[in-house]
Amino acid sequence: ALRELSIQIADGDFVGVTGTSGAGKTTLAMALSGVIPHEFPGDFYGSVQVDGQDTVDHPMEDFCRKIGQVFQDIDSQIISPIVEDEVLYGIENFGIPRDQIEARLAEVLEEMGISDLRDRTIASLSGGQKQKVAIASVLVMRPRVLVLDEPTAELDPASSLGVFELLARYAAQHGTTVVVVEQKIALLSQFADLLIIVDEGADL
Repeated sequence: ALRELSIQIADGDFVGVTGTSGAGKTTLAMALSGVIPHEFPGDFYGSVQVDGQDTVDHPMEDFCRKIGQVFQDIDSQIISPIVEDEVLYGIENFGIPRDQIEARLAEVLEEMGISDLRDRTIASLSGGQKQKVAIASVLVMRPRVLVLDEPTAELDPASSLGVFELLARYAAQHGTTVVVVEQKIALLSQFADLLIIVDEGADL
């Protein structure tokens, strides 16, 4: 799915990835996060390194704290029935001190504009609301790298702009590297430091 593709992304970069359907954008996102090669079978050639660690040589667990990913299929990512539980799942499992949990939860819900959804069931949410919950569940972990696959696909223009503003602000505040796969070229052009155009598995 990917070939002749060579990319270097620096700490703190805001990177946009775009291209036609089937070009390999999602495969690239999965490779950058380490999901490929550990979760999908296939032939893997070349090297993907995150913070100096090769994704082939290290297990997924080594990257879970460093990399947060929001998948294109939101329903495949959400595992809890209640919004609060979904956002809390990661930080509770990684042993974040109890006295920090409430503040981090409240902060990320407010940043995403979904504080009013805290006690709602996931099943009652719209597609756009689910996307915001998924992003919140990743941001609350405060990863060094964020990889998001079409995070605004089901959001209206105003909400899409708000998500990009949040990501840019978060990256600036925390020195986080952000990689966004997105079809909305105007948004990418406005926010991205680097724009990668993927065509038939290669970068243009």
